[in-house]
Amino acid sequence: MLGQKIKARRTELHMSISAAARVAGINRSTWGAVERGERETEDYTYGAIERALNWEAGKAQTILAQASASTMPPQATGDSQFDALIAWLTRVANNPNREPHIRAIARAQIEQAMALRDADQAEGRARGEAV
Repeated sequence: MLGQKIKARRTELHMSISAAARVAGINRSTWGAVERGERETEDYTYGAIERALNWEAGKAQTILAQASASTMPPQATGDSQFDALIAWLTRVANNPNREPHIRAIARAQIEQAMALRDADQAEGRARGEAV
């Protein structure tokens, strides 16, 4: 989804991949890989792409978050904040461009969040609350 939007905006601006990458100050192959959806990249690279496309800062991350939320299976809780947190943590945990220790922390946080949710729901049920 992000790659498609990057390509559409680049095309709208009548820029080649090479020209867009040059304006952004990044490698042409990096731009092409992001545009084709073959990889995520560092936040600073997304920032360079945003500047080259005359997008507001953070637009790439917003598009990624929307795509992640729209492809996530619904959670039993129906709590959109919880779902958004899990989606973000999952994206970090599965991002091969992140350091292994960051990915491990994200995986641990997912496990802790799920355990907390389950314990909260169990306690609520024990008290006769609707969960």
